[in-house]
Amino acid sequence: MDTIDQLLSLAELRMQTRDVRGWRQQAPRFLHQLRDLPVEEGHLLSQRLLAQYPLQEEADEEVLLLLAQINTFHPGVLVPLLPMLVARQQFSPGHLYLGAGEGMCQRILELLHAPSQGHWGQLLQALAWIGTKAVQAQFSTFRLHPPAWRTELFVPPENYSQDAGWELTADGRRRDLYFSTCYELIPIDQANSSQIAAEPTMGQEHCAWCQRPLQRVLDLDLRDPRCRWITAEGERLCLTVCARCSFYATTYLDITLGGEAHWSPLNGEMPALLHQIPDDGDVVKLPAPLGLGKARSTPFEAVGRFLLDEPGTSQLGGHPEWIQDAFYPQCPACQQTMSFLGQIAFEDWEEDGEGVFYLFLCLSCKKAATHYQQT
Repeated sequence: MDTIDQLLSLAELRMQTRDVRGWRQQAPRFLHQLRDLPVEEGHLLSQRLLAQYPLQEEADEEVLLLLAQINTFHPGVLVPLLPMLVARQQFSPGHLYLGAGEGMCQRILELLHAPSQGHWGQLLQALAWIGTKAVQAQFSTFRLHPPAWRTELFVPPENYSQDAGWELTADGRRRDLYFSTCYELIPIDQANSSQIAAEPTMGQEHCAWCQRPLQRVLDLDLRDPRCRWITAEGERLCLTVCARCSFYATTYLDITLGGEAHWSPLNGEMPALLHQIPDDGDVVKLPAPLGLGKARSTPFEAVGRFLLDEPGTSQLGGHPEWIQDAFYPQCPACQQTMSFLGQIAFEDWEEDGEGVFYLFLCLSCKKAATHYQQT
């Protein structure tokens, strides 16, 4: 059985038997083979997947999610199929259109301006993932001159760029909010890392809201060549959370590149929501920080895994996989949107864990932030 046949056989667990447990067990194998698949075979895999599972309303989502996943490992591999998807008005998930060319960009822009169009949000997501200069120009125009259908959206049209991990600068240029380098984060005893497998530090630093000790969720040796893309300065980068408050509010840290992480006074007063949540005083001990695993072939490998019930989304760098809506906090010092540094999925910490901590960085201000999402 060749690699494509093996991948299709594994996909059958998802598409036909609906064996979620079996799929989760086999997903690492599926993703490993997908990563090693040559681009030309990626074209063939996507074509054979569609031939085996033709698009039908009751199964469209599953097929499209798998097609989009192929595209995150080999951006642009779906280009030959995109005209058919457009004809069927299939624009979601938006990363189906990652790597699409200018011709497809212009076609979707034409649809966006069609008077009878109603898929505004999906079209904007698809355009955001294409992300070319033409898209940037259109989003910049929307910022200056909102379209009549702006009232049908929850956020301004130009803000859809954040779904694809970028934003418009003040002068209308693209600024990426993620790092192109990406490594898996895995249990420290499985990692080839300079980290020490130890209990999380609960030292002198405390949450100013509830007085619980702050605990490490990330501990990086910046001298490790695999971390040099973060910064060429410093020796260590640590991020901490409050095991109560950080689950309910975005929290900010003042950091040093010597491994210190302090609760930032810019967090301000405790949010009203936390005053409404009973506090039993217990201190939950978080597991030890994860360590660096293998490099991912693209920064987008984790995108879409949540809806496909796939484990292993914890990573350093790369593009986030959001459980809820995309959320990039503003640096509390300079007000610039913070860059995504990585994410830690609790299921990679503990077998029955749920939810994800998203980690952000503003190096110029020496600020970090953590944000939690769950279903």
